[in-house]
Amino acid sequence: MISVIKELKVEELEPLVLQSEQEGFRHIRRLVNEYQSGENTFSGQGEVLYIAHEQEQIVGVIGLNQDPFSDQSTGRVRRLYVHPDYRHRGIGTQLVQKVTSEANKFYNILVLRADSEQASQFYLALGFKPDSHDPHRTHYKVL
Repeated sequence: MISVIKELKVEELEPLVLQSEQEGFRHIRRLVNEYQSGENTFSGQGEVLYIAHEQEQIVGVIGLNQDPFSDQSTGRVRRLYVHPDYRHRGIGTQLVQKVTSEANKFYNILVLRADSEQASQFYLALGFKPDSHDPHRTHYKVL
């Protein structure tokens, strides 16, 4: 099940943070740190934070922000992560679809930065196009 998070309870996300760090990813810890500091709370217009959960366990997360490197018509996919035990079940796809649906209400284009070939292939399969013209993004999707 996927839910909008209006107020993140950081302790509930900690198992996902630890798992992501075991895989060498830092972006979920950064999500928590930026949320706690107020730097990014996903609370602006056109911004949202979603979690995927199975029973009481958070198994995935994704955010949407206005892209800080572009104009107001561009949204940015942020901090997608799915726990490895729950991958290949469509959860990542559902999270991206939720963000894309929300982005359609506010933005003309959706961008992101994928840090691996596996992530790149995932986004290409979801209709994103490669973008090598901007150092702040690797993929985009016209909405």
